[in-house]
This record gives sequence, C-alpha cells and structure tokens, in this order.
Amino acid sequence: MPTPTPTVTPAPTPAPAAPGEPSRPTSGPGFTLAGLWFRAAPVSDGSFQVVEVIKLATPVTKIKLRPIPLAEDEPGPELRPTARTVQLSADDQPVRLPDGPIRRSTVVEWEVPADRIEVRYTLTGVGQPSRPSKPGRALATLGPLTGVPSRLPVIMQVAGQGILALDCFRLPAAERSCASGQPPDLQTARPLPARDAVVRVQYDLPLPG
Repeated sequence: MPTPTPTVTPAPTPAPAAPGEPSRPTSGPGFTLAGLWFRAAPVSDGSFQVVEVIKLATPVTKIKLRPIPLAEDEPGPELRPTARTVQLSADDQPVRLPDGPIRRSTVVEWEVPADRIEVRYTLTGVGQPSRPSKPGRALATLGPLTGVPSRLPVIMQVAGQGILALDCFRLPAAERSCASGQPPDLQTARPLPARDAVVRVQYDLPLPG
C-alpha cells in the first residue's frame, strides 16, 4: 500500500492592490480553496471596515449572517457587535439584504446557486478601552459575520494604523499567540477552523482625519 501523502493548505498569495484597496490573496481559503478570507481595518471612531470572501464546496442559495457568538467565559461577552452598511454578492451578483444593521442571526436568500460570496460591512460594538494603558489603546474581539460550516478553514487578517497584536483565544494555550507578519499588518499563521475563527486584537485607535 502506498503511504498517504499529508494534505497541506498553501499559504495565501497576495495580489497587487488597487489604489486605496488592501491587497488580497489570489489563492488559498476563500479563493482557490473552500474557505473564508477575513480582513478588518480599524477606523478612528472605534469601528472596523471588514471584507469577507468565501468559497464553498457546494453552491448554495442562502447563507446566515450573524455577529460573532461569544461564550460567557470568553473575552468581551459584554460587547454588542453590529454589522452596518452590509453589502453582499453571490457569484458577483448583488443580493438584496434586509434594511438596517444586523445585530442578530439573519438568513439571506437568492435564486441562483452560488459558491463564491463576498460580504463588506462596518463592524461596531466590538472594541473597548484597554485598561490600565495609555489613552487610545484598545482591545477588539473580531470574527466573521458569515455563518459557514464549523470546519471550513478561515484566514484572518487585521491590518491598518495602530495594530499591535493578535491572539487566537479559542486555541490551546500553547497556540494562542497565532500572528504572522509584522505590525501593523498581521494575520493568523495558519487557517483556523471556522468554529475557532475569533481573535482578540490589541491596537491604538487611529487619529481622526
């Protein structure tokens, strides 16, 4: 019998960015492999601008959007994550969404099955001042808005002015320090299963203007 060859998930390959746009991979989870790519950047008002790119193994006609579910013993149970100005496309076709912000689980449906989904939104209610610390330093708990299968691999990037550290608090203690790259552009060193794709970010709020 031949020895099975272990499966290795390739690291995402960055693509050149258009002016004013962050770079995004051209391969890896969310692009050439089933999975989700998440990128968030902080804004001076404490919110985050977020984009999620999802590739599914099987085309679907609906998906669930829900703010990150946190257990009582996890960081930030008092937070009130809310997705505002949400935009969603399925196979590059815009999908109509319910009016108003998304604060609870919401199912979005469309007619033609699609396996490529992109979601953009402003995420509020996820940050809090870091105390004791210098003025403007904050902590935020971030996770995808898109509900996907629990084992689907997720790459999480947090980048932008003031990003300092990233912690995968759902992983075993020896693996919690999970960041790859250099501040202010960090990402998880390897894909996380969707059930564990929640991170705690330390950052300095960008200056207004």
